[in-house]
Amino acid sequence: TISNNHVSYSGKTVSGFTRAGIYLSSTTNSSIINNIVDHNSQDGIRLTTGAVNNVVSNNISFANAEKWQRNATGIQVYGSSSYNNYITYNTTYANEDSGLQFYNMTHNNFVIGNLTYGNGDHGIDFVNSPNNTVISNTVQGNHTAGINLEGSATPGSSGAKVINNISVDNGIAPITGQK
Repeated sequence: TISNNHVSYSGKTVSGFTRAGIYLSSTTNSSIINNIVDHNSQDGIRLTTGAVNNVVSNNISFANAEKWQRNATGIQVYGSSSYNNYITYNTTYANEDSGLQFYNMTHNNFVIGNLTYGNGDHGIDFVNSPNNTVISNTVQGNHTAGINLEGSATPGSSGAKVINNISVDNGIAPITGQK
């Protein structure tokens, strides 16, 4: 369990030196709860390479940025061996890239009750990541789409479920907090 921490300014905003605030790799049945992660040079929170059955809940992740390319997210789940994670009731805002991102075949995750706003790309982004469930999130004022499903993540062909979300004013608001 990683809980009740404030993690900021990890790594450097230089290619090859960026670091996530909280990083889990090949980790199962763990919890990341009630943390504040901000101004890190990569993702605020990152789960990758075999992150299975983890809970990421009630965290605040903001103003994470690589600065030399648009890539840092609030919370990222990455890779085909990362699945069945619960991303619930987090707040992500003013991140350089998306608020919540699921990338490269991560699957069967549950994204429930999150608030994501004012991010530099999408509020919630699924790229080639099928069979995820997205329920009761609020997504507002992100630079591009509020909830984005592309590649093998598109509903119908992928088993994605997007239910009872609020998505407003995305694709029209300026990027905020990128300094």
